[in-house]
Amino acid sequence: MTPPPPASDEEARLLRRGLLACAAAHDLANALTVASAQCTLLLRTAPLPAGARSQVEALDEALLRAMSLTRRILHRRPRPSRPVEVDAALAAWGSDLRRAAAPATLEVEVAAGGGRARVDGDDLLRALGNLVRNAGAAAGSGGAVVVRSSREAGEVVIAVEDTGPGVRREVLARLFTPFVSGRPGGTGLGLAGARALLAEHGGEVRHVPGGPRTRFEVRLPAAPAPADGRVVGSRPEDGAGRSGAPAVSCSVHEHGP
Repeated sequence: MTPPPPASDEEARLLRRGLLACAAAHDLANALTVASAQCTLLLRTAPLPAGARSQVEALDEALLRAMSLTRRILHRRPRPSRPVEVDAALAAWGSDLRRAAAPATLEVEVAAGGGRARVDGDDLLRALGNLVRNAGAAAGSGGAVVVRSSREAGEVVIAVEDTGPGVRREVLARLFTPFVSGRPGGTGLGLAGARALLAEHGGEVRHVPGGPRTRFEVRLPAAPAPADGRVVGSRPEDGAGRSGAPAVSCSVHEHGP
């Protein structure tokens, strides 16, 4: 048998970092489990005020998403694609995306009539969170981030635009390469991670140059409308987490196709 070629320095570096990431994910999963258990105990036994209860529920939802991600890193389990009502999902994720966009402001625009995509809701939220976080950091305080959905033949498109200075020319050729970033302190993992997450569902993330704003697009395979007219939520449980509480919604501007 012919031995495999020796790994390049770059491949060896990525392998070492991957092993370190798996070890960190293992330890992080244990800590997240403890934290989520404490949230559950608080929700079940403590007389919390209404405002505090909703905050603990939101914290528990975030912990559950993080636990799911660490399990996926450790066991390499792809999540199945499901029909997701993208407009409803964007509205439900408003609070998460608004926090990711800080210190910039966030505006969400959805296509009239909505669009259904085949994707996992958690994967889509993680990918959009990465894109919006990058956009918010680029736009900065006083800047703006716009998330806009639309439909094209056979695809649902979600654009993330920001008023920042744009992608530096020397970074463009390696834009989706891990650990390559044009931002001081950036890791370059946000774009690479978003692309990898959505590729598992037949989707893609692309940079669209030439416009007045920095623009990235998520493109996902469109899913047919359900025969019974039932609306599928942003997650397999139709938007409800373990606590049973509906996801937080935000104001959404609607525009035509």
